[in-house]
Amino acid sequence: MYVLGIDVGTTGTKSILMNDKGSIVKSAYKAYGLIKSANNIVEQKADDWWHALVSTVRECTDEIKDKETIKALSISSQGGSLVPVDKDGNPLSNAIVWMDKRGIKQQTDLLNLHNDKFFYEKTGWKLSCCGNLIQIRWLRENKPDIFSETYKFLSTIDYIKLQAYR
Repeated sequence: MYVLGIDVGTTGTKSILMNDKGSIVKSAYKAYGLIKSANNIVEQKADDWWHALVSTVRECTDEIKDKETIKALSISSQGGSLVPVDKDGNPLSNAIVWMDKRGIKQQTDLLNLHNDKFFYEKTGWKLSCCGNLIQIRWLRENKPDIFSETYKFLSTIDYIKLQAYR
């Protein structure tokens, strides 16, 4: 029996296959880049997440003859990254990574309407220029074409799950 763990991280995806005794059978890593530009923008290509996952899982499991002996799968991912997709699940832009700070103005605008305590009490989070609320507001104000075409805003793990069911 085997278990497979996958971490879709900020700079790469790591996969590890372990046997029922807890010993590592195989591990793999595939890096991908951050796209950085002016105005605190940090993005990634969402498809890089999926391709890295597929690549590392294949590398870890290529010598397992009976794939049904893999009894458990666990996936973790970077949090706070956001990718707008159309009705077919295709990305409409690069993913906005959790460390992107382009939304400082949108954060300030919202804090002028309500104090930080208001947002914390409503969401359990302090209002952050790196959070999804701000990322979505920034898209609405600065990329109205992408915002209006967006069917859903997906997190990293949501995007991975969508790709798995395609």
